[in-house]
Amino acid sequence: MESVPEKKFFARPISVTIWREDEENTVRREISLSRRFKDRNSCWVATGMLRINDIPKAVMLLQDAYRHLALNPDINEAFNAEDAAKAGLTKAM
Repeated sequence: MESVPEKKFFARPISVTIWREDEENTVRREISLSRRFKDRNSCWVATGMLRINDIPKAVMLLQDAYRHLALNPDINEAFNAEDAAKAGLTKAM
């Protein structure tokens, strides 16, 4: 089957995409991280290489993607409230 983008998160020039692939009895999700920029010929290029100033944005977007996956009740991944609390995704009760 083919993967399709399920959700995208942006903080220019960084983007994180959650990819969804429906398999026979399950759904598989993968995360991609990329940085886009214009090259010398003014053509847009995507890379996985980050500059030092891109790292905080990448971390923030990856946390957003994890939050989406961990707290979305429709996602079949094995998350629980304790895992979400440890990751700082919910308020402690």
